[in-house]
Amino acid sequence: PRDPVSKMSFSKSHQERLYKDAAQPPSRRFLQIFLKLTSAAAGLHPDQHRKILIRAEELLASAQKNYRARRKESSPAAVRAPEVIVATLQVQLDLERAQRMEDRLRWALSDTQILMGTLLQIIAALREIITELDTKFLTTLRAPNDMDLQEITEKQRNRAKSYKELAETQFDRVDQRRRLLETLWDQAHGTLQHLAIHAEVMNIPSIPEDLSPPTQPLLPSDFLSQPELIDIANALGKVDEFNTMEERTALELQKAIKAPQHLPLDDDMPILIAATRLKDHDARLIALRTLVKSWPSHPDTRDALSRAAHDEKRSIGLLVASSLSEHWKGDAVARDTLASMVSSDDDAVRQSATRGLVQGWAMDPAARKALVDATRSSDAQVRETAATALTEGWGGDTVARDVLIALTRDEDVYVRIAATEGIIDRWIGDAVARESLEWAAGDVSPTVRWAAREALARCGILVNACHEPPQSSSVLLTVRLPPNLIINAPSSLTEKLHRGISFETGITVILGGNGSGKTTLLNALELIAPHNSRRSKSPIHVTDLSRNLADFIQVAWNPYNKLNAMYYMTATDRRWADWTRSHRLSLAENWANYWNFTMQGKPAGPNNLFLFDEPGSALDFTVQKLLHERLKEIVERGSQVIIATVNHRWLEIPGVRCINL
Repeated sequence: PRDPVSKMSFSKSHQERLYKDAAQPPSRRFLQIFLKLTSAAAGLHPDQHRKILIRAEELLASAQKNYRARRKESSPAAVRAPEVIVATLQVQLDLERAQRMEDRLRWALSDTQILMGTLLQIIAALREIITELDTKFLTTLRAPNDMDLQEITEKQRNRAKSYKELAETQFDRVDQRRRLLETLWDQAHGTLQHLAIHAEVMNIPSIPEDLSPPTQPLLPSDFLSQPELIDIANALGKVDEFNTMEERTALELQKAIKAPQHLPLDDDMPILIAATRLKDHDARLIALRTLVKSWPSHPDTRDALSRAAHDEKRSIGLLVASSLSEHWKGDAVARDTLASMVSSDDDAVRQSATRGLVQGWAMDPAARKALVDATRSSDAQVRETAATALTEGWGGDTVARDVLIALTRDEDVYVRIAATEGIIDRWIGDAVARESLEWAAGDVSPTVRWAAREALARCGILVNACHEPPQSSSVLLTVRLPPNLIINAPSSLTEKLHRGISFETGITVILGGNGSGKTTLLNALELIAPHNSRRSKSPIHVTDLSRNLADFIQVAWNPYNKLNAMYYMTATDRRWADWTRSHRLSLAENWANYWNFTMQGKPAGPNNLFLFDEPGSALDFTVQKLLHERLKEIVERGSQVIIATVNHRWLEIPGVRCINL
């Protein structure tokens, strides 16, 4: 019932027209149903049918693989001249129109086929009724005294004949429409195939799965077992209405095919605006990028970006946020669009929209309201992002201050950290804010306590620490750079360090792309270990940037869990390379043995800090899972792990904290 394909009763010739030279292969579901019908019609044995089905599925898989390869080869280049981009999108627009037209015709043919079958059932039932009434009328002729019965029977017989003539007339109407639709479908399919041969075509949408035949049947379910003239009369009335409606639709389709609506080729912008509504993600993205590049300050560009604000693709959301904040600072429509994106489910889009509001609408009351609303979100990351934005864009504002004060009592520790550091950065001279810091100085989080107490000490306020909250099991709590210190480091890293990076979990993952500063930070952490702790051999390639960062970075170590030992391990370690050359084993075996070799002699007790730079980067999923288990064992023994990586798989470890650079 959920699959309209299972309701199909088309002829084999129609199926061939449906998929002959099709740009996209049929679905596996369609293949199974089609072979089930044809095998049954051919009287094949079930074993023979299964063999045919297996072979057909193999051929289908091969066809789909080739189709994907052709799509990949024919995908548009990343950089093209503007005129080539516009021409490509014009083809894509025409292609999507042709695809939609073909879909409409396909399902109009489906409805026609079903209606023809219904009318054939009605005609067959009427033939049986007329035959029965003829027999009954002849019987009444032998009983001349029963004139009333003769009259009633003759009236029913005449009614049945008139219904049969009407049904045949309706059938002729449907058959005539079927021939027209088949002709139109051939034209539309030819147009689609002609457009599909263009190298610029990015994607041909698949057959829609949400279309189905009429939901209200024209005949009752028990019609064939108990045909009644009253049911036939009702059904023919519905058929006439349906025929009239479908004939109008067929004429509209015919006019649309004969007079296609093309956008003017000499006007690029309408083509690009229209292309932002295409189904294909790559086409939408290219159209938006071209609009932003060629007409960044045009109102139509802004409106197209606003419509695409909640696109399902992250790349489009990021483009919208960055373009609106760069080219439409102060604009109310752009501000409202970014405000609606602040609570996006995608972390990267949410961060970009928030930064956009801060850059283009700092101190704007409406933008502030959107961020205040975001602080009430059930998602802790949304609340944390909003707190950071209020700090950066609304420093000194009393409403923002009061919101951050409320967030210092949030249930999530990282929200409390962001709120506390925001108050310290922008409201340290405010008496109300200082009172909230005195309360934060007793927070259960050592990071919050450390930041609040240091800020109050700079103001000459000493906090009584006689009643300490529960202690953290981590040895390294927080690192940060002084707010006014500028160093030559990746901006993504320095931005995080100015706000402070907390390591209050057993396993922390520093996630980011190449050049974002992950290894720089990890090497700096290795260099700042207390001298009274044991350390592994320092990493071989420590840059001057890491040494400079280690000189200025501020560190909060846990005063209750003294660091016992720090160990640094990297996938590019020369010792692993030596091990690999000397042991002719598989990559997984090399890693497992090197792991055991490296961990030999390491104390099993608590208060050890392990720094891993891209561990297991070339390992398969199974071996990485094993490595996850090993790291959890280390944490369960009371040690702390910090991992720098580009691999999102490390986030699958339960309880891991992600620092996204």
